[in-house]
Amino acid sequence: MFFIVAILCLGALWARFTLEEYPHSSDSLELTIIQRLQPWQAIAGAVIVIMWAHNVGNSPTILDSLILLLFGWLFVFQYEVFILRPKGLMAGPGVPFIRRVVVDRMRRFIVGFDQRIRSKIFARRKK
Repeated sequence: MFFIVAILCLGALWARFTLEEYPHSSDSLELTIIQRLQPWQAIAGAVIVIMWAHNVGNSPTILDSLILLLFGWLFVFQYEVFILRPKGLMAGPGVPFIRRVVVDRMRRFIVGFDQRIRSKIFARRKK
């Protein structure tokens, strides 16, 4: 688990340095999301592993393996929702078992919800 946390943190640093070197890149949105999201994923993953080792122990069962697969699927899913991928074969496989149309709907819902919340917050500040 240490290596996974380290890779996530190094990825965030790479995104930061890339943004500093190429601030007007067409990938700046994706790099910003990676820079902000991956450290939190590293922390959450480390906490989950520590809690898992404390509560479950070291002998994984089938249920433990299925839960780990679910966490991996959720990890891929959140990237698919927050980072727009190009269409076609160059985009890669995407989230298993969910069509791109469903992910696009979820992204629109999340962005719309975020915009409504932000507009209410800023409307209160202006008063």
